[in-house]
Amino acid sequence: MYDIILMDLDNTILDFNVAEKDSFKEVIEETGLTYTDDLLHQYKKINKSL
Repeated sequence: MYDIILMDLDNTILDFNVAEKDSFKEVIEETGLTYTDDLLHQYKKINKSL
């Protein structure tokens, strides 16, 4: 019998990179802007610095 079960969700069970891209694209398009991979790259650069 186990008292604790640890699960690694980060890019193992859940693909956070795809979720980040899909979410970012949806927000960009909802604001009336055009999504590009370059825009995602800039977002990731700024987000990582924060």
